[in-house]
Amino acid sequence: MAPVVSNLERKCSTNMDFVRLNVDKRANYELNQKYGVSSIPRFILLDPKGKVVKNWIGSQPEKEFGSVLQHCDIQ
Repeated sequence: MAPVVSNLERKCSTNMDFVRLNVDKRANYELNQKYGVSSIPRFILLDPKGKVVKNWIGSQPEKEFGSVLQHCDIQ
C-alpha cells in the first residue's frame, strides 16, 4: 500500500494533508479509538472540520481512492 499512498500524496499534497499513524504506538491510542481503527491498513478521509467523509479497510487499488478524491473536488 505504501506506493499507492505515496503516489496519492504526491498528486494531492497541495490540496490536503496526509497523516500516517502507527497503531502500535501508545501516543495514537485516542485517535485509533475516535475513528474506530481496529484493523490495518485503514484509510480515513476527513473534511476540513474533521468529519469522516469516507473510510477504507484493507488494501485498496489507487483508482478506489482517486474516484472518491475526484468526487470530493479535492484533486
